[in-house]
Amino acid sequence: MKREGSPLKGVGTIAIKEAADHMTSARMHLIMLLVLLTAAGSVWAAIGQIRVTTAEDPFLFLKLLTTARDPLPSFASFLGFLLPLVAIALGFDGINGEFGKRTMSRILAQPIYRDAVLFGKFFGGMLVLAIALLTLWLLMVGLGILMLGLPPSGADVGRGLAYLAVTLVYTGVWLALALA
Repeated sequence: MKREGSPLKGVGTIAIKEAADHMTSARMHLIMLLVLLTAAGSVWAAIGQIRVTTAEDPFLFLKLLTTARDPLPSFASFLGFLLPLVAIALGFDGINGEFGKRTMSRILAQPIYRDAVLFGKFFGGMLVLAIALLTLWLLMVGLGILMLGLPPSGADVGRGLAYLAVTLVYTGVWLALALA
């Protein structure tokens, strides 16, 4: 039997449905609240540590992400630990949630390839993670501007966006492993 049509047909529909399911779930709200609170605590501690050296340091906003105070690790360390957990939770829920709701057989009974279902679930999870990370990054930069009183330079924004892109790739690897 020959396959007909594009193997990517339906990926967008599944991705949007998956993103909407994740964005409205109580589990996702709780996980992102925990990530937000730990990240805010980490940045707050870093601001307290570097507030005295604002005029001397050319890489001030980079220090927001990497400076640690004694009981709390840095923002980058928190993300390195928590983001794989969030990605694994999203990926695990992507497939097992369909089995739990008994809707996997309905999805696969539609004229859509199984590859498209997996790609759609991956892209939906990545969309949710990208929105969450961008929001978190903007909140942390805003908190840094508010508390330090200095705007970031163009180089700081570029470094921050590069860090955001690398973090998204890192989280995507964990999401793909969770879906596999």
